[in-house]
Formats: sequence, structure tokens, C-alpha cells
Amino acid sequence: MSAEEAAEALGITVPALKSRLLRARLLLRESLGRHFEEPRPLPTRILDSAKRLRNMMKVMTGTAGR
Repeated sequence: MSAEEAAEALGITVPALKSRLLRARLLLRESLGRHFEEPRPLPTRILDSAKRLRNMMKVMTGTAGR
């Protein structure tokens, strides 16, 4: 469907249609972008998980300030 046909079907102008399409593409890119990022190496993920676990244990045992 052309931009003119789509705008007519929606009852809006062609510039308004193009603006809506741009906003929709940007929202889609933002919401899907994290699924296409470069994965972190396994050793980095393991170290990050260990740090989070250590911090949780400190909070649970009351030694977070030490």
C-alpha cells in the first residue's frame, strides 16, 4: 500500500502518516534492541553474577556496610 493509500485509509495526511511510522519504528527499535546486542563473554557474566550474589549475601547477613 502506498503512503497516500494508507493515509487515506486512516483518515490522516501523508506527513502525519510518515511521522507515525517513524515513531513506530523508533519504539520498535528501542524495545527489540536489547535482544540484538552483542552478548557479554561468559567469564564476565559469571563474575557479574558472583558480585551480585556476594552483595545479596552481605545484605542478608547484615554485613553490607563492612
